[in-house]
Amino acid sequence: MSDNIEFLTVVLLMVVPMKALPWLLLAGFAYRGYQAQQESRRQRRLAAKARPEEPEAEPGTPPITANQLEHYKLHLNRQH
Repeated sequence: MSDNIEFLTVVLLMVVPMKALPWLLLAGFAYRGYQAQQESRRQRRLAAKARPEEPEAEPGTPPITANQLEHYKLHLNRQH
């Protein structure tokens, strides 16, 4: 009787890990993918923080158009 129990114990120790191994591998790969995704997000956040911010225009002032720029250049050339 004890031989049967020892045999069943050995069989269970061999079979259970084989049944669980694919699930453990799948969980391991999923976790590594999750870590890589988090690292990618962290890198993007750091890169965005390191990027210099563009100065904002004053709220009441529209951006200078090409025609205005030409006018200013002509005006400066006349002064010299």
